[in-house]
Amino acid sequence: MGAKEGNLVDAVTSATGGRLLFSGAALETEWHLADAYIYRLFDYHLRGTAEDKGHTGRVWVKNEHHVVWRDEDVLATSPDLIALLDATTGIPLSTRGDVVPGRSVLVFAMPVLDSAWRTEQGTQLLGPRHFGFDFDYVPLEDRPVRR
Repeated sequence: MGAKEGNLVDAVTSATGGRLLFSGAALETEWHLADAYIYRLFDYHLRGTAEDKGHTGRVWVKNEHHVVWRDEDVLATSPDLIALLDATTGIPLSTRGDVVPGRSVLVFAMPVLDSAWRTEQGTQLLGPRHFGFDFDYVPLEDRPVRR
């Protein structure tokens, strides 16, 4: 990781209490549904760079970033907050076409701001099982730290 990228990571983690999950370059966007009047459903596929070189990343999106994997390991899920940043500028990237093949990205997560989302009712509404995944929500701070 270069000095500029390291400073960006330090600044974001310090400001949010979150952590860097994956450094990579976008390979493709796998669309499942792109009807703007309903919702956007797709996966970003990433090739690892820096400390993640040799690994793959994936981010599942249903209008927002909801699940992040490194290889086959789940790193974070909603209701915790997941954001992709441009690795050079630090600008947050939207789900509206900002993550294009070749773009270098940093995938971050931070604990959800309102603890109500971490209750049983909250995770029923915004946890991974709500979206059809066969795994439970685990708070970000209870997951192993890679960095």
